[in-house]
Amino acid sequence: MDNIRRKRKVKDFTGHRFGRLVVLKECEKITFPCGHKERAVSCLCDCGNKKIVQLRSLKSGHTKSCGCYNKEQTLKANQSHKMTHERIYRIWTNIKTRSSNLQAFSVGR
Repeated sequence: MDNIRRKRKVKDFTGHRFGRLVVLKECEKITFPCGHKERAVSCLCDCGNKKIVQLRSLKSGHTKSCGCYNKEQTLKANQSHKMTHERIYRIWTNIKTRSSNLQAFSVGR
């Protein structure tokens, strides 16, 4: 009786939301080169992309989107003020350069 393995009930995560991902269905287990197997699920992101991810990374909070969130944050961080070609911007940058580096421009006296 000690050698009998009992099967644990596997919780169904279909319909659960993890960040921007909603679980659609469970997929085949992912097998790693060492032979270890992990549960995988197919998810739908709020942006419309589908992605297969490890269930463990969803539950731990490591995976929250299909990658669209990182793209959005990168674009947001790198947005320019769109004034670089304006005259007033050139004047401002020259003022900043003159005040921080006295050797940048020779001032005639």
